[in-house]
Amino acid sequence: MSSASGVEAKRRKTFYTLKVRYMLNFRTFAFFFLIAFSYMAYTQELKKDSVYFSHGLEVFNRVKEVCDIDNGKLLGFYYYCPLMLVDRESRVVLSNTSLAFSDNAPLKGIYYGTLPEKYLIANTAISIDSTLYSCVSIADTIRLDDRMIEVCLHEMCHYWVNKNNIHLSYNNEHIDNVLARTYFILEMRALQNALLSTGKEEEQEQAILDALTFRKQRNLLFPKQIEDENKFEFDEGFPDFVAYTLFYSNKDSLKKKLFDVIEEQIDKKSFYRTFGYVTGAVYAHFIRDFESYRTTVFQNLNIVSTMMQSRNIKTIPDTVSIRCKDIYNFEQVKHYQDSLEQHHLYVLDSIKYRLKHGAKIMIKSEQYTNIGIGLDGMFAIDTLGTYFSLLQVIGDFGWLKTEHGAMHNDDGILIFIDNSISKRKKTIEKAFDISFNKG
Repeated sequence: MSSASGVEAKRRKTFYTLKVRYMLNFRTFAFFFLIAFSYMAYTQELKKDSVYFSHGLEVFNRVKEVCDIDNGKLLGFYYYCPLMLVDRESRVVLSNTSLAFSDNAPLKGIYYGTLPEKYLIANTAISIDSTLYSCVSIADTIRLDDRMIEVCLHEMCHYWVNKNNIHLSYNNEHIDNVLARTYFILEMRALQNALLSTGKEEEQEQAILDALTFRKQRNLLFPKQIEDENKFEFDEGFPDFVAYTLFYSNKDSLKKKLFDVIEEQIDKKSFYRTFGYVTGAVYAHFIRDFESYRTTVFQNLNIVSTMMQSRNIKTIPDTVSIRCKDIYNFEQVKHYQDSLEQHHLYVLDSIKYRLKHGAKIMIKSEQYTNIGIGLDGMFAIDTLGTYFSLLQVIGDFGWLKTEHGAMHNDDGILIFIDNSISKRKKTIEKAFDISFNKG
């Protein structure tokens, strides 16, 4: 009996020993497998980061090279400045200078970190803990094309404008009025002629004067908007002028770029959010002896008046001549814009009908002070019947006109959408956007 018990005990001991060894071997295998898998994932991520950082470094180097070539000739100071590339999804930041919100040591000469949630990701200049940066938002990968460099150079101009404590707000919805659109397109056609008149000074002067004549007709229709047009042109058009002028050192390439930008603008159905980029850049290009007038631009924030001063243009015709109407096909352009206006009115009625049968929503927010509401997939409208790709209201910078109005308190906002009309002013302030009623 005792002998059998001893055999059984020995068998159990052997079994448990084998079991323990098996478990140890399995756990060891699992442990090393996990290490191997983690290493593979790590190396894969490192490889990804390596490409990511390499692309970021190439962008910074190309931008710096452009600034080095200029070496302060255009604006009177060395243009290179703090620049952040920010991924919109992960909020990962690559920068050419140290970051106020990250203590990470630079990798491959690039500073990196994660942008805190409280900061808006946008193409602009932003201040973080009293440190100013130019910011370019990116999606997934860092592009290495010429447009990426242009955008970086554009946003760096916002950095320098902010450094000069220049902050502008404006509203130019009038530009999409049917007559304003007509005169704007004719103004653009005249500026294209001015760009094409290479080596023919008199033809260029006449084409510029033609453009100013069409512009004056629009200004006579909307005299209260003249200042807002000038602000938009300085705020966005001047940075484009700087970016294009620095990047396209060849004069013919620069003129082609400006010509193509005008052509792209003319093809748009709405000019409300974009016209100033073009007119500001092109008129700045025509400032004669720019180096002598660059201070004037920053003083009066008026590119067109500075251009006229540099070219000694003192008067602009009060009416459009028959010659101008014939050269730029005035009647044809006006007829086409009239037909578009009929479509605009149809869209306006359609939107009013859809919104009249739309939704009532309640939004509560303790964290955000500015709340944006958007109807994706619909046209936006203003009092002129203009439409855009997105109907949106942004907190304190926009307003709703509704039959029932809107109620709000400290805890939230109750908005009744019923036959509403939306407006939005330009802002770079942080906002919380909510979309509903998609499609």
